[in-house]
This record gives sequence, structure tokens and C-alpha cells, in this order.
Amino acid sequence: MKFLRILPHLPVDDLSAEVAFYRLLGLEIFHRRHNFTSVEDGDGALVHFGIRKAAGGPPEGFEWKLEVDDIGEAMEIALTKKLEILAEPALQWYGKWTMKLRTPNNYVLTLEGMNPNAASKTNPSSASR
Repeated sequence: MKFLRILPHLPVDDLSAEVAFYRLLGLEIFHRRHNFTSVEDGDGALVHFGIRKAAGGPPEGFEWKLEVDDIGEAMEIALTKKLEILAEPALQWYGKWTMKLRTPNNYVLTLEGMNPNAASKTNPSSASR
């Protein structure tokens, strides 16, 4: 058996707000049903996950992370779309750049990428690390 990809479903109180958040980041709606929406990266090859209406929000200790090709562009989108930024791009000890956003249903979304030039334009102090 070969695993192909992970397909999580995020429980949320406000389905519409959460779907709108991910659409602002550039993901597309793949399927919509009364209390469930799945979003993807366009062709669904790399990113595909579901968002479902359910009370409770994020499980305790849950870490949600998506890898992107340009962390600087992700920061520009977050600023332009007025998304809640919890942490600006910073170089991590393992060599990747990360930034953190808060979703409308209180998930902490970490975006991770390998584009230090774009990230250092956004946060010059982190380029020297």
C-alpha cells in the first residue's frame, strides 16, 4: 500500500468565514454541500482538505501547517487582505521560513516556505539569522 496524500477535515463553528479565509489565500472550492466544503490548490494534487460545520473549533494542541512556494508573497496577501498575522516571516532553525495567521474559527495556520529573499524583504531583521 502507498499513501497518496492526507485529507483532513477541520471542524468549525462558522463555515462561511473559514471558507472565505482560505479563498483569500488563493485556494479554490472543490465541493460544497450543506455543512461541508472542500478546498484545494486548483488541481487538488498537493492541497485538498475539508471544512465542516461542527461545534468546538480547533482541537487542543492542533497544529495546522501549509507549505507555500513564496513566504514573502504569502505575507503580502495577508497584509493586503487584512488577515490576522500572529507572527511575521522568520527563518527557523531547520532552514525554512514560517509565518503564522489566525483563521476566523481560531485555528493557528503556519505557512512555511523556502524563499528567504522574499521573506527578508518583508522582515529584514530575520535575514541575518
